[in-house]
Amino acid sequence: MDIVLLIAFLMNYILNLFFIKKNKYGFLFTKLLLTTLLALFYYFHNDSTNMVVFIALLFCFFGDLFLEFSQKESCFISGVASFLMGHIFYIICFVQQASNGLPWWVFLILFLYVAYGFNFYMGLKVEDKRLKAALGVYSGVILLMSFSALLRINSVITSKFVLTFIGSLLFVASDSVLAHNMFNKKVKHADLWIMSTYGLAQLLIIMGI
Repeated sequence: MDIVLLIAFLMNYILNLFFIKKNKYGFLFTKLLLTTLLALFYYFHNDSTNMVVFIALLFCFFGDLFLEFSQKESCFISGVASFLMGHIFYIICFVQQASNGLPWWVFLILFLYVAYGFNFYMGLKVEDKRLKAALGVYSGVILLMSFSALLRINSVITSKFVLTFIGSLLFVASDSVLAHNMFNKKVKHADLWIMSTYGLAQLLIIMGI
């Protein structure tokens, strides 16, 4: 069943990219199916499951839904808040699986995250100070989510660690392009870059958990 669901996810993922700028209803439907299929895949792929993962995916589902109507400020804020909660639950999951002993260089990488987050925040061309502060909080949380994935380095098999960590980086990349496209300079084929990295990010994270 998990193989069938994986194939279904990949087909839906490709359809979602195909529908960009071509069919808004098809795009929304396939976008919402991404997290739905991943929740089913996670359930059937693992002998034991963690409710925290399902909650993370549920928040991401609502994030996807709200951000499709981001022209309305309330929907944009709701979408960002939903993804923020999704990242928090991913962090909880990663911390639950964290290693007791970590290599020293893991904490050096933390400085790279801090440097990236600071430069990203300072580069945002957002006049509304409250909105910029909220985006700063969100940026900090998603970067913490990615760093938390590093904490599993000695507690899970290498392939699972690599999958989830790469997935977390792709999530950061997807949201970075989204923010840059919305608030700074328009990115060519932004929707394609955002959705291709986002869909793959979610898949790799779930496959590695």
